[in-house]
Amino acid sequence: MNREIKFRVWDKYTKSFFIKIDFADANKGDSVGNYMIAFPIYPHREYIFQQFTGLKDKNDKEIYEGDIVNTNGKNYEIIWRGAGFYCVGSDYPLGSCWFVGGNPYIIGNIFENPEILNKNK
Repeated sequence: MNREIKFRVWDKYTKSFFIKIDFADANKGDSVGNYMIAFPIYPHREYIFQQFTGLKDKNDKEIYEGDIVNTNGKNYEIIWRGAGFYCVGSDYPLGSCWFVGGNPYIIGNIFENPEILNKNK
């Protein structure tokens, strides 16, 4: 099974997502290196790359690391653990959330909406 390799980038300086890097077009003749050369690196800034999980929520939105999803009335942060994506606060791999809790949907992310996770505590 092939999964699209995509990333989004959080700029800690501007506190915003400013680019999505999609390697899907690399199969059409463009090299992956061309994407990285086009990536604007600014001195003295910190960037956080977050990978696409390969899954979409019930509203057909792409789920990335750092997203916060709600399923069965509880909020979960999506992280990479070992060899796959997981819902923090659950022992289930991300794909299992669909079977355990219904249809997850994105309600925010850890950068723009960190307070959402505190509601679980």
